[in-house]
Amino acid sequence: MIGVYAFTFDNWKEMNYPLDLWLEWNCSLFDEVALYYIGDREKLWDGLQNILCAKLRIDGEDGTKDEAIKKHGDNTYAYYKKKAQEILNTEWKFMLDIDEFIDARPDESILDPKKVYGIWMHVLYGNVNYEINPYGYSPVAIGNVGWGRLVHYDNDATIIGDGHKLRVPINGDILFDVYHTTLLRNGQEIARRTWLWQQGIPFINIQDYKKYWYGMEVIRVSDDRLPKILRDNKMRFQFFRGDFE
Repeated sequence: MIGVYAFTFDNWKEMNYPLDLWLEWNCSLFDEVALYYIGDREKLWDGLQNILCAKLRIDGEDGTKDEAIKKHGDNTYAYYKKKAQEILNTEWKFMLDIDEFIDARPDESILDPKKVYGIWMHVLYGNVNYEINPYGYSPVAIGNVGWGRLVHYDNDATIIGDGHKLRVPINGDILFDVYHTTLLRNGQEIARRTWLWQQGIPFINIQDYKKYWYGMEVIRVSDDRLPKILRDNKMRFQFFRGDFE
């Protein structure tokens, strides 16, 4: 059996994260889906009322993001992702954030219980048919699991770090395609969720990405490569309607 887990704060909806789609998609793929949250359960569930999933396991605690960070510091995300991991009763445990979508259910028959596996990360940009790639080719290999994604057989995989610095030790191959959706936003939201905001840049023109991300290229993603949940909901992420090419 294989499960997936994530951690979130209760304000996912106002922060424009696709938690509803994440739950719907993963409930169709995995044997169990675990979510650990900080905040108010009623607020968390606003927007999720139509999610009918017997596989879903939810746990959490009261509090705010500021309180959680004050309590756990640089270990905040690692601490709560570990809490989410522990909810699962499956042999294999796949860690994804609530803005990340795997293209298909992993094939357990090719996995070695002694290994931790990495992923191929596709950072979608502008709309679901483009990804931003720092190396000029596709896909981008995150060989050190620098974004904190892993597949592992038991609860013993150590998660360390915070946010984008999250790390787990991996010794397996990079087997899975994951599509990251956080940059599928308008120019102001992209700036606020990246280092640009700290540099005093409150808004970007999506088409002028080379001004802000030196050396990166935007390449096209065909529909047949996308997870079906993103194909079916592509208008929700259609922030850029032009052409990068």
